[in-house]
Amino acid sequence: MCGGRRSPHWTPSGQLWLSPGKERQEPAAGSGCATPGAGSAAETVARLRMTDAALRPESQVELITPAGRRVVLDFLFRREGLALEIEGYAYHGTREAHRRDISRFNQVLQCPEVRGLLRFTAQDVFHHPDRMISEIRAALLASG
Repeated sequence: MCGGRRSPHWTPSGQLWLSPGKERQEPAAGSGCATPGAGSAAETVARLRMTDAALRPESQVELITPAGRRVVLDFLFRREGLALEIEGYAYHGTREAHRRDISRFNQVLQCPEVRGLLRFTAQDVFHHPDRMISEIRAALLASG
């Protein structure tokens, strides 16, 4: 079940543990907890933490930039225009990946649906969820 409060369990290697005796990077199929298309366990856990905090963004939102580029946001609070991205270090491990990411975020901010963008690391999601939720709430409040 995906409703209600949950406290994810972590293995010493930092993997999400959801089933007794099993290490998993994502929720088990059919559990109702996994987001189709989620890019990482951190995105799934971020969504679960937001759900626990009564925050309900859209997940895996596809937008087209003014330049015609297709981008997929991890999360979007559409009414408030607030986009959220969960960043894993491995994905941004090279200068070229970092350059592409900067270009992508600049283009995302040109989309009329996006008026603000917050970026969180997997560490934020796993180890500082209260701070992450507080920052999201503050940005939502500021967006009017």
